[in-house]
Amino acid sequence: MMSGMKQLSGLALLAVSAIGVSVGSASQKPPVGTRGLTEIVTRFEAVGCQIVEASFDKGRWELEGYRNDLAFELAVDRDTERLVSIRQDDVDPPPPAGAKPLSQILNEVTRSGCTQIVGAELKRGQWKVEAYRELSRRELQVDAISGAILTEQAD
Repeated sequence: MMSGMKQLSGLALLAVSAIGVSVGSASQKPPVGTRGLTEIVTRFEAVGCQIVEASFDKGRWELEGYRNDLAFELAVDRDTERLVSIRQDDVDPPPPAGAKPLSQILNEVTRSGCTQIVGAELKRGQWKVEAYRELSRRELQVDAISGAILTEQAD
């Protein structure tokens, strides 16, 4: 088994190949009218990452998750979708067995009529997803296994 630093370096190389590297600043608002978070999550899932939290903070998307049992946190520039930073971290437990990948959960939320997804966090087998429906910020609870939207309320 590789050491944590070697695994982290390997993950960084995969991330760079998936989305590139960038240095720079970004606006404090998430991109309006795009599914940027879904696209970014999909790219990391394609290189073997299991995402357990995603949010917009400090002008960039921040993802937490696992790859080969290594917990990580990374930041992605919102404009260029390039990797800004990556580090080993303690994150929430992985999704339960049989859970859908976060990208599929986010696609379900989008199909329900929500736009501009700004965050998702896995807690006790359910995703808490923050998104906009028209001009209203909403919080949705989504079952991690079925992908069914369980509740939706104003955030």
